[in-house]
Amino acid sequence: MPVPPAWTADLAGGLSLMSSPAVRHLHREGRLTPVRIPYSELPDRLARDLRPALAVIAGRPAAGGFRLGLEAGYAVLAARLAGEVVIEADPSLPEVPDAPLIRRPARIVGAASAAPDAPAIRSEAIDRAIGAAMAALVPAGATIQCGPGAIGDDAIAHLARRGLLRGRATAAYLYGGAPVRELAASGAVALRGIEETHDAARLAALRRLQALNSAFTVGLDGSVNVERAGGLQMAGIGGHRDFCAAAAGSPGGLSIVGLRSTGPGGSRIVPAVEVVSTPGRTVDVVVTEHGVARLRGLSPEGRRRALIEIADPGHREWLERA
Repeated sequence: MPVPPAWTADLAGGLSLMSSPAVRHLHREGRLTPVRIPYSELPDRLARDLRPALAVIAGRPAAGGFRLGLEAGYAVLAARLAGEVVIEADPSLPEVPDAPLIRRPARIVGAASAAPDAPAIRSEAIDRAIGAAMAALVPAGATIQCGPGAIGDDAIAHLARRGLLRGRATAAYLYGGAPVRELAASGAVALRGIEETHDAARLAALRRLQALNSAFTVGLDGSVNVERAGGLQMAGIGGHRDFCAAAAGSPGGLSIVGLRSTGPGGSRIVPAVEVVSTPGRTVDVVVTEHGVARLRGLSPEGRRRALIEIADPGHREWLERA
């Protein structure tokens, strides 16, 4: 388990847009309350009822200010809207050409430690098989949105190494190991804020958008949970709902969710998800190691049947009864 950051010791309460292993204890203790907002709606909410009093942002010293290195996300928005800005000056951050520059006068502190790579994700044969089945659904020349995880770890960097990445990748966050950092340093990644990467109008204008994402659980109506596992808050909605909706509505697009059929809690295909992060109507395809469920255009009963068929065989009778 990661050691909780020192600043969490004095936190009496607050709101959380995402979660991470370092702060999940705050959810369990009731000191951090999740706010369930898709990233596409966040710029408006930050400007209104969630306006930050303080923004703490990691930046690499650069001419004219501090350049973002691992994430743009909502950092640029927070820097513009917050009452006070604190910059964690961190020379170890990746040097990403033309990443956003924070120019606003701010209080500057030293980084507590060098910026680490993302934790290594153990990808096993089962994950690679699911990933291959998802990739087989993607047409040539498509625009790909890929979420992090064991199935798609460092996927965009590997595409670039094979000469299959056209132009630059656009990202709000750089999540991955050395391959991702090398790709960013080469100038092949445009690091941008969520006001661009998750903007509903921009996403809707993309043709053949293929959204490749994972989930904790998928319900028999196709609804997806990416927030809670085993009753614990593990993450936020983030951009999952935004990307699935955009891909489902894109001409030639597909919203694809891949996951193992089972996990520590049993079947990950479930009668109903604990929380609906992404509505089933925006999920076109679900993939497990047992097959591909094409949900687009199916009736509710057709969806239920298709999802039971890709569940673990040992859980299908239970799902039928449910």
